[in-house]
Amino acid sequence: MSRQALCFALALSLGGCSSGLFRGYAEGRSATLAEIEARGHSPTGATRFAFDDMGSLNTDAFRTHAFPWKLFVAALLAHRTPEGEPLPSREEAVFPILREFGLFVPDSVPNTRGSPWPDQLASPLGILRGYAERDFPQVRIEVVNIGCAACHAGVTYDGAGNPRMEAWLGLPNTSLNLDGLTKTVLAAFQSALEHPGRLESALDTLYPAMDAAERSTLTRHVLPGLESELREREARWGGSTPYDPGGPGSANGLGAIAHVLAAEGRDVDPVGPGTAVQIPDLGDRMLKSSLAVDGTFGVAGRARFRAMTHADLTENERDGKAGILAFFAVPTMGLDPRRVPDVVPRAREIVDFLAAYRPPRFPGPVDVMLASRGEAVYAAQCAVCHGVRAPLARSGGPRLERLPNVLIPIDEIGTDPARWQAATPSLATAILGTPAGELLSAGPTTGYMAPPLTGLWATAPYLHNGSVPTLWHLMHPEARPARFEVGGHRLDYVRMGIDLVPSSDAHRYPSGYAPWSRPEIYDTARPGQANSGHEAPFRNLTEAEKSALTEYLKLL
Repeated sequence: MSRQALCFALALSLGGCSSGLFRGYAEGRSATLAEIEARGHSPTGATRFAFDDMGSLNTDAFRTHAFPWKLFVAALLAHRTPEGEPLPSREEAVFPILREFGLFVPDSVPNTRGSPWPDQLASPLGILRGYAERDFPQVRIEVVNIGCAACHAGVTYDGAGNPRMEAWLGLPNTSLNLDGLTKTVLAAFQSALEHPGRLESALDTLYPAMDAAERSTLTRHVLPGLESELREREARWGGSTPYDPGGPGSANGLGAIAHVLAAEGRDVDPVGPGTAVQIPDLGDRMLKSSLAVDGTFGVAGRARFRAMTHADLTENERDGKAGILAFFAVPTMGLDPRRVPDVVPRAREIVDFLAAYRPPRFPGPVDVMLASRGEAVYAAQCAVCHGVRAPLARSGGPRLERLPNVLIPIDEIGTDPARWQAATPSLATAILGTPAGELLSAGPTTGYMAPPLTGLWATAPYLHNGSVPTLWHLMHPEARPARFEVGGHRLDYVRMGIDLVPSSDAHRYPSGYAPWSRPEIYDTARPGQANSGHEAPFRNLTEAEKSALTEYLKLL
């Protein structure tokens, strides 16, 4: 599972790293999880996947990920409210802004039935809130961080391909736009510095009942460092971020890991541009012997590239995967690597949830006879890398039975090498030098892993970097667009992917379609975003075979 970071750059603009606030922990925990437990419920793996902060709601995480919620909301709303107009009086007014970047409050989450769940979400799914407190010196502040569900809870679609505000835990959030959110927040805090009275007014309007301890923490510890932190950012990164966060549907876990380890003073190579990867569906991901698109992480003491079946998901194998997932809280949430062993038991519950996870069924029409012909094409062209599946005729459909876990050399697969090249030996050495190093193996590879294709129908765009908008374009390399819109999109069930029409400058959404989040143009000319590669499997297929294969892939 790719636990990529949402707030890696936001915290750096919130300041205070040299103040007393950061000398040791002011500790908190997820308020939603605490509420569920206070009602007498024991969290399940699904509950933890959605709401567990893995020990990262603390002020030390401000160095890289976490941030003060009230200051964030006030700055963002003050920045977005035109001068002279009254500010909104409720913090929920920030939710439509967050939705622009793919963070949403769902109407429902169907695959959590049977798991403890709050009556109402207090924030967009994947945003974790809780008060971090300490007695001496007194600190009290509402801290926010990211959870698994920010990246891995996507919208579902109806039978015509239209997005629904129904979330499904485990689906990729193909509209999550970390880069756009980060730039917006940086602009909001820069504006706050230029108009300090407006920020204070926004805090008073939104939070008139803020207690004295939290007000003191903000004014004495956080706000004084804000200007110096923004100046440092300007000097070091030109006012931007220390690495590429990734546009809609992608995130940069590798960059986040390097950033957290560098903040610890470890010697790591910087991660260059274009290293964000497409967020995957989590179906059958526990059958991967190594995690990340290039197989960087494996279970300690076991081969990183070995075929797996469901029978291989033994208790020991699940324990090993839990160690990797616990480590992923470092790039995702800014968890101190020394605390990784403490969260392994919670990660183990999430592993059990993922081992049983299934994506939603394809909701559109399926030509069963055509799909049965596509089954033979898959077996001949795809199974050797992407896994052997049960026959369509068998009850339960084409369930993955065996994943080969093949590492495809870069010269063979031909896809953009930027992400693979960024997983350097120095980064692996730094990872293994942390306490988490005893829980996993890590090292550079020579290409990309062939993933399971479970849930493929709902995960466009395709390839590891999200550079191809539909399966049709994947199968017709010569027609792959150089530029296309992504984010808040509708699905095309014929070409299987983002519903697009050609225009003069890019492939764009059809006239009249209103995306639910803000779209951006994916430009394959940018570093790391080339749409080349994975061409050989389709070279000798007829159009009829390509159509049949597409129909079969809808059922995975």
